[in-house]
Amino acid sequence: MVAYTLNQKGGEVMNLSALLFQILFRLLTEMTPTLRTAFCEMLKELAKKAQETKNPIDDLVILFLAGLLGCDMEEKK
Repeated sequence: MVAYTLNQKGGEVMNLSALLFQILFRLLTEMTPTLRTAFCEMLKELAKKAQETKNPIDDLVILFLAGLLGCDMEEKK
């Protein structure tokens, strides 16, 4: 993987991936509760599909995204 860098004020160098992660994190934390709820519901459906696959990475992706969004992945009784 090639790491790209961007020069910022003060001569600091930031990895492009780190910058994109910061932007994504900011967008996710600023989204409306309506959109967050919709994403969380979608992730619950995707979690069911991920459990059907043999690839454990699918489950990790769901957990990662749910963590970023602050989704409660517990089934309500």
